[in-house]
Amino acid sequence: MGYETGYDYPLIVWLHGDECDEHSLPKVMQHISLRNFVATAPRGVTELPVGYGWEQSVEAIDIAEEAVGDAIQSASERFSLHPQKVFLAGSGSGGTMAMRIALRRPEWFAGAATLDGPLPAGNQPLRRVNDLRDLPLLLSSSRQSEAYSE
Repeated sequence: MGYETGYDYPLIVWLHGDECDEHSLPKVMQHISLRNFVATAPRGVTELPVGYGWEQSVEAIDIAEEAVGDAIQSASERFSLHPQKVFLAGSGSGGTMAMRIALRRPEWFAGAATLDGPLPAGNQPLRRVNDLRDLPLLLSSSRQSEAYSE
């Protein structure tokens, strides 16, 4: 809303939770802001009986990382973006994948967030720990969380 070509916008890359798809982006973003950002949402890599999800296998992680990179590239070709203000966020399994990709590619992001998604386990998520020291991360859960107890 109110897009201006002369302004470099921050980009939010949203990874939906299980049983959703990229079409959930408008509903999510209306709770953040309708102005002053560009947002994109790739589709989950695993087809579920209803919607899609983010499997945490080695192959699925590589595919998800490529999908996020493609989404960033596509948005940057279409909109004026600030290259140092790309944020990755997700919910549930999408939040876990957001953390995993941000931990693998911290140079791509200004920050990352998981909303009610467990931290990634397995496949060395902290192998670049020294490169991660300046990457802001938000870990959030609710009282009703199945991933984290109170």
